[in-house]
Order: sequence, then C-alpha cells, then structure tokens
Amino acid sequence: MNEPNISPNRIRQKKLLFLAREQTIIDAARNLCLQGSISEITVSKIAGLAGVGKGTIYKHFHSKDAILLRIVKDYEENINRILTKAHSPNSENYTGQEPKAYLQAKLADPELDRLAHRLEKYLNSLRDKPSFEELDRLKKANARILGTSIRSVGKSRASAYLPDQYHYMACWSLAHAVIELYINETVEWTIGVDESLDLFADIFKTISFDSKALIHNSKF
Repeated sequence: MNEPNISPNRIRQKKLLFLAREQTIIDAARNLCLQGSISEITVSKIAGLAGVGKGTIYKHFHSKDAILLRIVKDYEENINRILTKAHSPNSENYTGQEPKAYLQAKLADPELDRLAHRLEKYLNSLRDKPSFEELDRLKKANARILGTSIRSVGKSRASAYLPDQYHYMACWSLAHAVIELYINETVEWTIGVDESLDLFADIFKTISFDSKALIHNSKF
C-alpha cells in the first residue's frame, strides 16, 4: 500500500524541526564542555541536558566526538561568514578590515573561542581521530582572506612574501593574547574590543625589530 503524499510544507517543517533538535544537542554538548572535563562527557549526559533520548542523538551524530568536532567546525564556519562579509564580493580590493573583523569575531565570545581550541586539541589526541578535512578547508579559506588582505595593505617584506597561514597564525596569536587579558582576573583591562585592537595597532607601529627570528615551516 502506497503511503500518502507528504506536502512540501510538511517536509519543510520536519526538516526545520530536525535541524532545531540537532542544534539543541550541539548546544547541550557545548554547555557541558564549558562546565567540566571534556573526557568525562558522554552521549547520555548530552541527551539528558538536551532533553532527548540517547537513541535520538545517534539519528544526528554517530558519536560524541562527532558532536565535539561539529562545535569546532561551526565556530570556524561562523568566522568564515564574518570574514567573507567584511570583504565585498566580486572585488579584488581588500580594505584591510578583514583582520579586524577576524579578531572581533574571536573576541565576541572568549569562552567559546577557548573551548574550540580545547576541543580541537582533545580530538587531535584521540587514537581514532575524526576527519578534519572540512575544518582544514575552512581554516585555509580564512587564511586566504586574511593573507590577501594583509598583503594588500602591509608594507613589510614579511607581509609581502609570507604565505597565508602565517598571516592567519599572527591574527590568531593576537586574538588569544587579548582573550587572556579579558579573562585574567588579576589584570584590570576594561577597554572595549575596538579600543584594544586600535591600541595594539598603534603600539606595533612604534616597534622596530633589529633581529630576525627563524620561522619554521608549519601546517594547519
């Protein structure tokens, strides 16, 4: 006996409900990670906080590690959207705003940024590592935007010739330095993100480095 036809609206509604439930699972996992040890988190605990059955989790993700990787990927994807928006499509003229947009994106939620770093480190330590192909693609895309932007406005030889990943790592390092300032309870740092970035930019302009450090090849 043939099943009755399902209307497009009904299919769309079911898909929206599926995606909403998936996001609830991701949010629950993220909250558990922020509260305690990553290694102690289980699918059962995620299901309990999300308010769904354990079997429901496996309709969306094949393992806990898949959920954790999704948190990291979603975070990097959001940065990619912000970077892409900062640069006008179909234009080769970068304005130099992309690095600032990248730093602002990471500083918008310091706890989540630190969590993404912890999760990636944890997943890399596993014997059976998940595939990082999609995450690596996003990082390279972000590095490409940052590298092109910095080279378009940079005046140093390093800015002109270093590959994209070094510009990406430089921006990443600065972001984490500022994040540490914001979360360090022993440091009185009350100025906003924009003021912080402007301050660092001014300071860097006044520094003259007489020696050159050896930079080794690295990969993402």
